[in-house]
Amino acid sequence: MSAAVEVSVSSPELAGLDARIRALAHGLQDNRPMFDSLGAELVSQAQKRIEEKGPAPDGVPWEPWKPKYAKTRHANQSLLRGEGDLLASLMHAVGRDYVEAGSNLVYAALQQLGGTPDMPPGPRAVEGRAYLGVSREGGRDLEAVVRQFVDGRIGRHLVQ
Repeated sequence: MSAAVEVSVSSPELAGLDARIRALAHGLQDNRPMFDSLGAELVSQAQKRIEEKGPAPDGVPWEPWKPKYAKTRHANQSLLRGEGDLLASLMHAVGRDYVEAGSNLVYAALQQLGGTPDMPPGPRAVEGRAYLGVSREGGRDLEAVVRQFVDGRIGRHLVQ
C-alpha cells in the first residue's frame, strides 16, 4: 500500500490547505501502526475461530474428528485445541508496507491445509481445518481498522 499526493496551490486563501494536505501525505507514508492493528485483528479472528471450533473463513464447518481419533482426546481438547499451543503461537509481523499473520509451529500448516497423498499415513489423514484467513465479517472488521486509521490521520492533520 502506498500513497502519493502532489499539490500545487497558488492562491493565498488555500495556502493552509496545501500545508495540511502535505502533512497528511507525509503522515500516511508510515503505515506500520495500521498494519500492526490489522495483524492484531487477523490473529484475534484466527484465535476466535480455534476457540469456537470453526468454521473456516469461507463459512464451511470443520470436519469432526474421526471416531477412532476422538477416543484419544480428553474433555478439554477440541478440533484445533489440544494443549493450546497452536492458539498461543499465533502472532503477526509488520513491515513498512505489509503484515503477516500465522504460526511458527511445525504442524500449523498441516492443520490449516490438511495432509496430502504423498505424506506418511498419520499426517496424510489430517483433515485441513482453515483457521487463518478472512471471512466476510472479518473483512468488514479489517476494513473498519483501515478506515479508523485513515480517518484518524486525516483528522489529526486537518486540525493542525
